[in-house]
Amino acid sequence: MRVTLKTDGGMPPAPDVLASIALDTERIAPHLSVRLQELVRAAAFFHLPGVLGRRKKRARTLPSRTHTITVEKDGHAHQVVTMETKVPTALQALVAFIEAHGTRG
Repeated sequence: MRVTLKTDGGMPPAPDVLASIALDTERIAPHLSVRLQELVRAAAFFHLPGVLGRRKKRARTLPSRTHTITVEKDGHAHQVVTMETKVPTALQALVAFIEAHGTRG
């Protein structure tokens, strides 16, 4: 399984924030691989819609960050886009894990 996190936007967008972060279960320690799979399962990731928490259009709002999470497993890929301020609890744990253990690139 390969998981990628891409963060866009914000004010000002920092280059390290805009870099994508990836994790591949075949290239990380076995205990991290198991934990990553548990987090994907706990988030019911493959059952989530492609877009969560659309931003309401208002004048003079600061740009918010958007997370794009892609999970590739067994030849299938699913992508979820969510605003940083509206990340569901189950996805927050997955995002934090990817940020802590992933490779920026």
